[in-house]
Order: sequence, then structure tokens, then C-alpha cells
Amino acid sequence: MMRTMLIAVAAAALLSAGDLAAQQVDGSGWRAPSTALARATVDSRLRPDFAASPVQPVAEVPASRLSLAQVAAVGAVVGCVTGALVMGSGGDARDRAPRRFNGCILGASIGGFAGGVYGLATGR
Repeated sequence: MMRTMLIAVAAAALLSAGDLAAQQVDGSGWRAPSTALARATVDSRLRPDFAASPVQPVAEVPASRLSLAQVAAVGAVVGCVTGALVMGSGGDARDRAPRRFNGCILGASIGGFAGGVYGLATGR
């Protein structure tokens, strides 16, 4: 979903780049053609100030949130461990290993799905 939004924003930026560039280069005499969807207005804030000092670098903010894939992976790991412990407990010791393996597979799929749903619900 985020990729689709970025594509839409990029397309909108490309479509409006011609109008903005024409305003910045020749804002006083430029007129939008009659086929343009919307007429551009001349705004002095859109003109670049070349005499201004260069832009100061912005301090990087460390990413403290997990991405959707990371949340789903954490859910799969937690589900695998929980499923192995639950299904491997009790019963005969001879078939404990296959039950732990099956519990891990079942728990990983459920945990990964739950982690993905949680990630989508929280907007990660």
C-alpha cells in the first residue's frame, strides 16, 4: 500500500513539475495553455532564493519502529516457540520430537499471520 502511495505522489509531482518550473523560470510572462487542467498562479514563495545559505543537514532520527515484515517475523518466531512448547508437552516421550516440529510449523504460520495483521492494523 505504501508503494502505491509513493507511485501516486511521484506521478503527481511529475505532472505538476512543468507548471512549477515555468513559474520559477519566468513567472511574470508565463500563461498556462488552454488545455491545462488548472491555471497556475504566480507565487513569490515558489521562486528559489539562490543567495540564501545552503540548507543545513537534518539530524537523522533513528528508526525505533519495526516494519511490517519484521513484526510478522517476530510473530512467526514467537508462534513457533509457543507451538513447540504446547504441543511437545505431555504424552509419550517417543513421539515428542515430531509433535514439537508440527507445533512449531503450526505456531509459526499462526504467529506470522497474527503479526502481519497487527502490523497492518497499527500502520507499520
